[in-house]
Amino acid sequence: MFSHKLLVGLLLLLMCASMMGAAQIGGADTQTSSWFVRTLSGISEGFRLALKAILPEAPQRLPTKTKLISVGFARTGTTSFVTALKQLGYTPCHDNEVVEVADLLAQRFNDTHPMPVGEFLHEFGARGFDVLFWFSYEIVDWVVQHPEVDIKFVLTYRDSGRKWAESWASVSHGMDILSSRPFIWIQRFHGILKAYKHLLWEIQTQGRPELRADVDALEESYYKHIERVRAMIPPDKLLEFNLNQGWKPLCEFLGMPVPDTKMPHVNDRVVMQALLATLGMITWIWPIAPLLLAYCLLVVVRRCVGLIGFGQEENHAKKRQ
Repeated sequence: MFSHKLLVGLLLLLMCASMMGAAQIGGADTQTSSWFVRTLSGISEGFRLALKAILPEAPQRLPTKTKLISVGFARTGTTSFVTALKQLGYTPCHDNEVVEVADLLAQRFNDTHPMPVGEFLHEFGARGFDVLFWFSYEIVDWVVQHPEVDIKFVLTYRDSGRKWAESWASVSHGMDILSSRPFIWIQRFHGILKAYKHLLWEIQTQGRPELRADVDALEESYYKHIERVRAMIPPDKLLEFNLNQGWKPLCEFLGMPVPDTKMPHVNDRVVMQALLATLGMITWIWPIAPLLLAYCLLVVVRRCVGLIGFGQEENHAKKRQ
């Protein structure tokens, strides 16, 4: 009885998460959604990320070229920025879409023969993505040294470096979750983990990964990153953008009309904590999944055998008559 209830509960949770995922792609709008909706949205995103890692989608995208690179740290409004770019017609690669380029990341972070930056950006565009969320300095340096590629940069930032550091410290354990079983067993995750550790552990700490949850060290790294990006990128190729500024500065920089909608604000701390809690739960309950599957198969087999036995008894009864 307990197994039936547990199975039904998991199925209902997955259904709710999937429904919320369909209704709130990219996360719940923090300006209009309740705490409950935002929490459910985080659960949805967690399940979608896990399922896409196990069963990756292969959507057909038209080849393009990289047009824009977002060089702001994680938790500077990047998911809201992604949602805004999609409304403008761009095809960014962020979070769930990263699974689709896992092999490219593995080649880029190959220990012996890493894929050259130019080839990486070309292949990235060939997959149908035109916006790369990547704040690694070697890619910035390569693009600046090759102005013919005509790629612009957007540096997203928060109102306060302290607020950013506190926000990131509260979710910094996410990489530890993705480095745990069962995720670590998924081959395509290995390149993603290398890439994310480079960005989130090395760049976001300015080479001090042991301080990746230290608020003071993170705040210092935040401002150093902004200074370094400003020094590397020509002003006409860089937009420093806070989402509270609205559409106008972004659209002017990209040469696009301003939409008649509010700038999206999604995936606040409530959503992220729910997402990470969901992934963390998966690292604990994954051994139950095979047992549940085996139990369901056993129930089906016993039911089928029972029906066959009932049919045979019915035939014997008719013959006796």
